[in-house]
Amino acid sequence: AFHPQLRLNGETLLLVFLVWVPRFLWPEKPAMGGSSFLSEHTGMNFQGGITFGAGPVIEFYVNFGYVGIFIGFLLLGLLIRWIDRAAVVALREGRLLDCARLFTVGIAFIAPLTDLFFMVNTAVMSWILMSGLKIVMLSNPTPVDIRGQLPAGRR
Repeated sequence: AFHPQLRLNGETLLLVFLVWVPRFLWPEKPAMGGSSFLSEHTGMNFQGGITFGAGPVIEFYVNFGYVGIFIGFLLLGLLIRWIDRAAVVALREGRLLDCARLFTVGIAFIAPLTDLFFMVNTAVMSWILMSGLKIVMLSNPTPVDIRGQLPAGRR
């Protein structure tokens, strides 16, 4: 049975929109998930030094109950579908760097024991890293062989 006293009404989900803020800019940024989150909302106690990820099931349940699990996974599935389809389109069009960027972002959302906060954080950081890699790679379009020398036709 659902325990109404556990309902957070989306509180942990709203923090997902602030994952991009680095801790040096926001030192009081709340720590999300882990064993403390599970202990607080399930009553289970864990030994010190052991950390468990709550995962989306617990997070959706604690925020909105069983309906939250259904709707949360429906939305998560639609997001992953959209990312996957966009990656396929990029691959078919020969935009390999865009495909790789979308693929790495999509991978972040399929970790079953990772809190949503960390899923989104990983996705955002993957997008930034892969975008930077794309900029660097496209700023030097001269092909280079594995020894670092120009190919024969370009000497």
